[in-house]
Order: sequence, then structure tokens, then C-alpha cells
Amino acid sequence: MKRFFVFALSLAAVLAAFSSCGEKIDSGGSGSSYVFTDESDNITSTSARLHAHYNGTKIEGDNVGIICDKEGKLDATKSPRESSVTGEDGKFYVTFFDLTPNTVYEYMAYAKVEGKEYYGKKKSFKTPTISVTGISISPSSAKLIFGQNETIQLTPVFTPSNALNQNVTWKSSKPEVASVSNTGFVKALTEGKTTITVKTEDGGKEASCEVTCEKISVTDITITPERSMIQMIKGKTLQLTANIEPSNAPNKQVEWSIINTKVATINQNGLVTAVGSGYTQVSVKSKDNGMTNSNICHIYVIKNENPTPVDLGLSVKWAPYDVGVDQAKWGMYFSWGETVPKMGEYYLQDTYKMTANFTTLTSNLDAAAVNWGGSWRMPTKAEVTELVTSCAWSWDDSQKVYKATRNDKSVIFYPSGYYTYYYVSGEGSSGAYWTSSGVSSEKAWALSLTKSSSNVVTAKVEEGTRYNGRTIRPVCK
Repeated sequence: MKRFFVFALSLAAVLAAFSSCGEKIDSGGSGSSYVFTDESDNITSTSARLHAHYNGTKIEGDNVGIICDKEGKLDATKSPRESSVTGEDGKFYVTFFDLTPNTVYEYMAYAKVEGKEYYGKKKSFKTPTISVTGISISPSSAKLIFGQNETIQLTPVFTPSNALNQNVTWKSSKPEVASVSNTGFVKALTEGKTTITVKTEDGGKEASCEVTCEKISVTDITITPERSMIQMIKGKTLQLTANIEPSNAPNKQVEWSIINTKVATINQNGLVTAVGSGYTQVSVKSKDNGMTNSNICHIYVIKNENPTPVDLGLSVKWAPYDVGVDQAKWGMYFSWGETVPKMGEYYLQDTYKMTANFTTLTSNLDAAAVNWGGSWRMPTKAEVTELVTSCAWSWDDSQKVYKATRNDKSVIFYPSGYYTYYYVSGEGSSGAYWTSSGVSSEKAWALSLTKSSSNVVTAKVEEGTRYNGRTIRPVCK
């Protein structure tokens, strides 16, 4: 441990006082006490052991020590004095720590005898420099995302950590992939791998770090509004938005397309314009990753004006066509109690979304009321029974349609068949239309239209499995 003592006399004054008393430094003599500065050993970059001895009167405790300081600063009155010494009588040494590497130090021994101080000759030693013996980089590897301005700071780790010369140079094996500054700051520029190397000025030691620059690819794309089926009115517009996953993917460019431009058009900003009635499908694809990620939404367009109902003189008036179309073609298929057709899903019990056991559908579960609005709704079992029993039924082979005729007026029904699982049964030959009346948690009432080989029509009300897809013919008062 270093200790510091302050004396009033300078080194020159002390030496002059010794001389005036006839005493000599390091000269030795019988009956006198003298202290001698010896050699140093165990010199490292930060410590050294300094030796001394004396003869004459026995000196104990803090009365002996060694002064040590940097070259040009050694002063008997100001220099640090170490009084905690180790050694036998007549010989001792002091170890100094926290020295500065690559520095010359001066030192001399001292002893206090009968109130007087005696000094040995001044000697010196030099601490060696702390050289770099090794280097590494932290972190030892890194991954960056190019296109996101991602960077990383690499740090050189020296062995030993207190090496004096810590100047280094940095280099990237592929600077076009990632650049590195003269302070180890790395920036991703493109996809690929590069090796960042650091080299020490002291000893030319090297270490490297592999940097991988990755591209974040689009993994998924969805469309907002998130509905499997979107209804539009002719002449109206709808803004669709493509949502890219992950959100930090650098390439968010997409391409929009539509399969039936007679129904609707779409621009490359996702704006849909309804131009005609019917069904169409909108697709969006990511331009990233070879445009392998895509999604679709389904749109059907209806006319702005209400269809003109057919008055057969019954308790309700019947629409001239089905929900989902306004032309001579059967409409969309709905599971009973669902207001959106299944697009991209099978008509299965597992995909059935309406499980409540309603006797009669409420307006929010009525596909006609939801999609057409106004006073339109699905017919009840009683109203379909009235239609079946009050009309003459025939098959028009030229138009390939069923006709319910009364009072010289007819309502045309299209041979839509019905959806089960992933296929349509009876399409083009039989008709299957839901009523709003339920039978049980699994069944509901439906209009069934079939014909014989001789085109004799059978119209009846029968039970249907609720999760099957059937068409809907609205009614109004």
C-alpha cells in the first residue's frame, strides 16, 4: 500500500544536513547507521519490488522504507513513501503497485535513526509496455435486415484488456453487402454474407465476425375489410387495403386484379368500383417473394333500385330473382341463418356459424333482409306452402327454369340445386330454396323443386340440413 509523508525539508536540504554532520550516503561505517538502495525485481507493467538494506543500529517498524516516483518527480519532501516493508533486520523490500506501463521510475531507500533521516543512492527502473496478445469481436456474429436501415456496433475485445495500444483497423470482405466504419459500425446494404475483420496496430492480431444480411420476405397478406363476401351497390366504390405480414417487410408492393370487370373494376390502389350486377372475385398478390403470397375477397353487386315484385295474388309478393344476382341465373348459396355465402370454405357442420335453434329467423339472420334491405325478407314455411299449393308448376325447357303460375302471372325459379360439402347436387335440374322457418337445431324448411324425365314438376316443402348451401328467393308485402 502506498503511503504519503510530507517533510519540511527538500531533498537537497536533507542531504546538506547529512553532510554537515559528517555522515555519508551509502558509505557505511562502524558504529553508524546507513541505508543502502539495492536493485529492483519482479518488474511488470504495473508493479515492481524494490530492495534496500541498512547496517548499524537496529531499525524497526516504520523507520525504514523506499521512496518511488516517476522520473523527474522524486522529491524527499513530496514523493510517496512506503513505510510498510517486508524483510529481515538489515534487509527489506517494498512492492509498489498501480504503476504506469512503459514508464521510468526513480527510487531510493530511507531510514530514520535517532530523529535523523538517511537516504540511499537514487536508482531507477522502467516498467514494460502492455502489448496486445489477442483480440476478439463482440458480438462474434450478427444478423441484420437490409432495407430497414439496420446497423450494429461491433466492439473489439483486447487481451489483455489494459493493453496500451488499442488502435485497430476494420475491413469488410464484401462492402457491397455490409459496410463497416473505422469505429466498427456496420450497416446492412443488401442480401448476403460478409466477414468483418479487425486488426490491431500493436502486433497485427486479427479477429473476424460473420455478418448475415437478410431480406424480410412477405409471409402473408390479408384484405381489409376482412369479410369473405362483400356486397356493393352498382355505381358505388369501396376501398380495399392490403395488409402485409410481417409489418416490417421492406417490399410492401402489391398487385390487384379482378376476374369479372363487367361487375366491378379495381385500380392498383385497391379502389373497387361497382359497374354492373353479379359476382366477381378480387385478388391481391405481393410483389415480394415471386408473388407467391396472395389473398382474395368476393364481391357481388346488386342494382341500386329495388327489384319489381311479382304479385300472384297471394299473401306476399315474390321477387323475380334470387339474392346475389339480378338476372336470369340462380343466386348465391347460403347456409340457413347465415347472411354471407361461404367462399373458400366447404358447406360442413364444422364451418357452420349459426347454431341457435330459432323457430323463425330474426331480421339480422335473414339473408334477404340483410342483403337487400327495405321490406324484403325470406319467406316462411307457410308462405312457401301457399305458393306450392296455389300455383301451377311447370318446367320451361327452353329457358331451363321452373315456373309458378297464377292469375296469368309467373315467378321463375332457377334450378340451383344445393351445396353440400364442396360440391353442388342437382345444379341445372332441381331447385332448393330456404325458408325462414326452422325445424330443429339441425334442420330447416326449404322449397324443393324436381322434375321427371317427362318434365312433370314436383314442388313441395321439405326439411333440409341447415349447414347445406341453398339459394334464397325474397318476398315482401
